[in-house]
Amino acid sequence: MFSLLLIAAPTLTVLASENVAQAPFAYWADVPPAGQFVLGMVYEQSKAYTMYASGQHYNIKVMGGGENYGIDVRQGYFALQYGINDRWAADLEVGGTTVGWRSFSPGNQIQSTIGMMDTSLGAGIKSSTRPGTRIRPGCRR
Repeated sequence: MFSLLLIAAPTLTVLASENVAQAPFAYWADVPPAGQFVLGMVYEQSKAYTMYASGQHYNIKVMGGGENYGIDVRQGYFALQYGINDRWAADLEVGGTTVGWRSFSPGNQIQSTIGMMDTSLGAGIKSSTRPGTRIRPGCRR
C-alpha cells in the first residue's frame, strides 16, 4: 500500500507559489513577556523594472505619460505574538497583497490582481533571558 502512495505522489503535485507574511529577520528574536499579546501591522511596497529568467536578463519597464512602470507589489499584514513564558512565543501573521503590471499584457494595458497572503503560524524560542546574550540562529521557524 505504501509503495502505491509513493508511485502516485508525483502525479498529485501542482504548481504553486509562496507568499508568506514574515517579520523582518531581526524581529525573530523578540519574545514578549509571558501572558502578553503584541499586535503589529506591516506594510511593504516594492517595484521591479528588470527580471531574470533562465539566466537571461529582461527589461520589463514600460513608459507611459512620462512615468516608468514595471511590476508593483504592495502587501500588508497583521502580526500577532503571544508570550507563552519567558523563553517561548507563538506568532500568527495574516495579510493581503496586490500586484500591478503592464509589460506582460497586450498593448501594455494596466493589469492587477489582489489576494490573500499565505498565513503563517509559528513558535519562537529565546536562547537566554540574560540581557546581551546572543540568540541561536535558525530557532524561529
